[in-house]
Amino acid sequence: MCRSAVLNRDYIFYIDYITSQDPAQEARLRGNLEEFALWVKDLGTYSSSGGKANVEPPRWKSVVNAIAC
Repeated sequence: MCRSAVLNRDYIFYIDYITSQDPAQEARLRGNLEEFALWVKDLGTYSSSGGKANVEPPRWKSVVNAIAC
């Protein structure tokens, strides 16, 4: 299902998780997400600084634009 706009009744979940070195575990995670979602979009990865850094989360508008078709 590809829509150009997000409707008011739609739910969008942003899931941030620590990646695994095991590709099979990554595939299982994605498979589990796809089992319960109409669609899943991978927004990419980022490096951890290792410490508690003040990392600004992405702006909501950029997240919505990234998942829009």
